[in-house]
Amino acid sequence: MLLVRSAEKEGATVANRVEFGLRNTFNDFKEAQSTIKQAVFLYNNVRLHQHLGFLTPEFVHQAS
Repeated sequence: MLLVRSAEKEGATVANRVEFGLRNTFNDFKEAQSTIKQAVFLYNNVRLHQHLGFLTPEFVHQAS
């Protein structure tokens, strides 16, 4: 069971990289910083999270 869960988690990690436009390499630090900043914004403000009742983390944070 642990092996399956681990594989599922790794699959989700790969899917998240694609979803947020992240690659394994960047041309320079500024490009990496900008891309990661955008990915964090999308994750917190756009992407709906099942464990939050299909709300965004930012919405839940503002409502509390």
